[in-house]
Amino acid sequence: MNFLKKIGISNNTVKEMLKTYEPEVINNAMLDEKKIVEVIFFLKKNGLTNIDGLLLYNLPFLFLGKEKIKKLLEKDGSIKEAIEKINSDIKYVDKLLNK
Repeated sequence: MNFLKKIGISNNTVKEMLKTYEPEVINNAMLDEKKIVEVIFFLKKNGLTNIDGLLLYNLPFLFLGKEKIKKLLEKDGSIKEAIEKINSDIKYVDKLLNK
């Protein structure tokens, strides 16, 4: 998970992720490294401030890729509005996935 550290994710967050997720989820993250980094940059660019919280709460969400996540966020009205909701309540991701 060194690729996350290279883009500014704290060592503590990476350690927590390793404790939180099953090995297969961690392996998938490492296999999809480029996709996950692209999604993180996209979310940050659009105002996500709690990226560590998202990584700890629902790492598999990032496996969807930038385009699918963008469409999910747009279903909520606008990308910025959806990201503001995620910033205030990380569990809002679940609502996006169930729409």
